Amino acid sequence: MNVFLWESNDHNFDPLLEKILAPINSLLLPGKTVFIKPNLCKVPVSRYDMEMSITNPELICQLALYIKHLGCRVIIGDANSPRPTETVEKIYSFTKLENLSSHGIELINISHDKQCFINDHPDFRYFGLSSAMLAADVIINLCKLKTHSITGYTGALKNLWGAIPRNDRMLLHHKMYKLLFELNSIYKPQLTIMDAVHCMHGRGPTNGKPIDMNLLLSSSNGIALDYIANKLIGFDPKSIKHLNYALLNCEFNTSSIETITDSGKPVLSYSKKFEPAILDLPNRITLYLQRFPFFSHHIVMNDTFFQPVKKFINVLRRIHLLPE
Repeated sequence: MNVFLWESNDHNFDPLLEKILAPINSLLLPGKTVFIKPNLCKVPVSRYDMEMSITNPELICQLALYIKHLGCRVIIGDANSPRPTETVEKIYSFTKLENLSSHGIELINISHDKQCFINDHPDFRYFGLSSAMLAADVIINLCKLKTHSITGYTGALKNLWGAIPRNDRMLLHHKMYKLLFELNSIYKPQLTIMDAVHCMHGRGPTNGKPIDMNLLLSSSNGIALDYIANKLIGFDPKSIKHLNYALLNCEFNTSSIETITDSGKPVLSYSKKFEPAILDLPNRITLYLQRFPFFSHHIVMNDTFFQPVKKFINVLRRIHLLPE
């Protein structure tokens, strides 16, 4: 079970792509459909915000064009955030990813995708999955390395949460730790690539602080990749509930994971200590309310009410007047 670390401290990813894609090269044949699932969780307010909040648009663009030139059909897609104003189309516009359509690359909003229901699953019989992703010949999970106030950490497994089309998927947050493993087992990404060039720590996944790792990570196994990524940022993988669940239920042992660096440097030479995200009182209250459809739809997803409250809470956080 290999996890690869690639040094990348600039925005020219092309020289690395051939090596990163080597494990699935035999799958990238002319006419095959490749679905790229980036992390596009918010509309950035600036380039600075964009670099640490979402998958680097330049990485998305260069990867998509590289695969397109191999003769594949390429689809890029993510789902809207629960915020009514945070649409994937706005992110495509802000990041200029929309320009890829002129190259024959398809950009879709998973929230508008036809849902595929799994009738014998207690949750996915109601919360359908992305038909476009399930129909693809190859799925590339193009995730972002960040801390997360609810899950502790967001990477490979957590990125698949955006492969549930329904905007009210927050109703499932209390069982997310289990469902992320199941999503990974259903979608079965053939390759996971992690953007760990410009990362976020502290109050992630959208309000944290920047920290640079200057790395790309890749693996055919997202669970193994998440395990190594947590080690690199000083987190105990067992402390991340969804990752610990995945490690307990997957078909390999962590002792079989081999980490390979393109530079030959020791893996630990790339490690940095990340400040963890704190699940403070407002987040705990929000997480509890999300269990109930009425509160989710009329309070948490209602920007007219929720956004002013959120701004007020952020002020209290800045002046340290909130209990943790």
